[in-house]
Amino acid sequence: MFIRLVFISFCFHFYCCESVQVSKFTISRIAFAIKRFQEQESKRIFILREWPAMESIAGEAEKNLSVDAYMSPPILIFDVLTCYGGIMNHLCCPVCLKSGQSSTLRPTGLWTDGTTRCVYEPRVVYDVSCSLILVSAVYSCCNSHQIPAHNPHVLSSLPSLLYVPFYLTNRAGFTTDMLTQICSLVDSGMSFHSVEGVICSQYRQHHWRLRCCFTEACTRLGISSLSFPEFSQGTFPYPHEILLREVFMAYSSLFHHTFHTDMADRTSSWISCDHTFKSAANIGFVRKSDGRWIKLFKCIFCVMGIDGSVIHWRFTRGESFEEVRDLFLELRNRFNSRNISLQGIVIDNCCKWKGLLTGIFHNVQVKLDLFHAVQRFQRTLSRDVRLRS
Repeated sequence: MFIRLVFISFCFHFYCCESVQVSKFTISRIAFAIKRFQEQESKRIFILREWPAMESIAGEAEKNLSVDAYMSPPILIFDVLTCYGGIMNHLCCPVCLKSGQSSTLRPTGLWTDGTTRCVYEPRVVYDVSCSLILVSAVYSCCNSHQIPAHNPHVLSSLPSLLYVPFYLTNRAGFTTDMLTQICSLVDSGMSFHSVEGVICSQYRQHHWRLRCCFTEACTRLGISSLSFPEFSQGTFPYPHEILLREVFMAYSSLFHHTFHTDMADRTSSWISCDHTFKSAANIGFVRKSDGRWIKLFKCIFCVMGIDGSVIHWRFTRGESFEEVRDLFLELRNRFNSRNISLQGIVIDNCCKWKGLLTGIFHNVQVKLDLFHAVQRFQRTLSRDVRLRS
């Protein structure tokens, strides 16, 4: 329930999505996708994702070979009332609710399909290897308010068991598959710049496959007047670093409460503490004046349990004990509330911090960690011995 409520705020914060300009060919494909969606017996979320239609290079249709047939993105059809009509039989108009009224949304037969009949435009949704075009059904109330199916009020009305395959941002949107990949790459320690490089490579490979398919068709038909556009952000858009950072932060906030609840229950009889510097380099902002990346913190102070799990952590601007004193006080209170006796602390600067730590955890053992113990031992060896070993 909590994640559903946070998802509402996520959608509200990012609802003013930019629309996408679509070609006449793509508009015709959207119409075809809507027709296919309406014809299928089991109406669920529909994605028209076929490879460039082979019928466009066969028979009479060969003369109509065009670049648009290969560059046109997949179409994602989304209609809450049709897909989940048995569950969502009553959907309130959010505009009327704001004015204290209550009215029910009904289908209009309109879609965010890029035509002039609807005030809404299609949206870009980034997938793993290419962008999709989100086309939503448009509903209306008795006061003639037009509300698309991807409206945050509509999405927040869905039961948590229903699957929504995308998340909207203020600039575009991301499929859940794409968000899962982004989170996995960031969790592995990659910077957002490197994540952009991975995604760019995936999009580039997809573009290359389309180009090969197009070139083969032109060769087969003896057409030399058509050229396939080069891969670029303008011709084959992919999410850039700033957008990736924004959506990652917003998506992560959905699990903020879950994270803190889980972390508050973690304890251990022994803990290991250390500063790490690499990950902290990814925390900062781009300065608008010169585009320079400004780091906000020097390092991350991590506290791990005996099983290797992180039980506490904090960004710090230095390696002073004062920056993490309250962190240890929090751990002491957590351990005491669960009747856990901390037996020992393993740390790299045991000599400097031993007195400070025993002042918080009485009678606790403070030991030097193995990595730094080995380093100290190596420094006692002569240079020749170290080189030979």
